[in-house]
This record gives sequence, structure tokens and C-alpha cells, in this order.
Amino acid sequence: VDAAASLVSLAVRGVGNWVLQGRAGHPLALYEVYASSTHPRLRDSRVAMLRRALQHYQSAQLDAALAQFDALLFADPDDRVAALYRESCRLHLSAGRSRVLPSWSGSVSVDKSGVVQLLA
Repeated sequence: VDAAASLVSLAVRGVGNWVLQGRAGHPLALYEVYASSTHPRLRDSRVAMLRRALQHYQSAQLDAALAQFDALLFADPDDRVAALYRESCRLHLSAGRSRVLPSWSGSVSVDKSGVVQLLA
């Protein structure tokens, strides 16, 4: 009963679609789990900002996504999810837009060490 009661206070933040090592071509929707819904990253304004950033990212609007991820990191420099997406935006933008389209999936690819990889 105590374990079940503690699950009631858990909260999640959707963090987009990710391709993990060993699951190539099979993006997974991932979520961060928090012990309390009062965590600063779960504030309505931050959740909305992340949602907008992910929408820009998934539709290959990388300049707009990068600006949103930068704003998230300004508010919370320790937000590892925003940092990984920002790195992915920078990698793809530095490779040129032709690298992003037409096969863009809107997923982030991460190797086993947590390093963001360019998706082909």
C-alpha cells in the first residue's frame, strides 16, 4: 500500500521521440519521471515551452527549436533534455539543411554514452 501511495505523487514530462542504440529505425516516446508534480521543470510555462520546442524540432524548424531550447536552458541550465536537443539542432544546422531533409524523422539519436548522433 505504501508503494502504491507513493506512485500517486509521480509526475512525467514528455521528452519526444528518441532512437536508442540497438533500436535503429524504431523511435521510442520517452518521458522523464519526477517524484513530485511541483518540480520547476513541470511548471505550465516550461512544459509549454518544451512542447513548442519539440514541435519545431519534429517539423525540422531547427532555428526556431534551437531558440526555444536556448530559452529553456537559460531558465534551467541543468535541463539535460533541452541540452541534448540543442546539441542535436546545432549538429544538424552545422551539417546544412540538406542533411535534415527529406528523411527527417524528428527523433533524436543517442549512442550508449549519451552522445547525440546525426540521423541519416
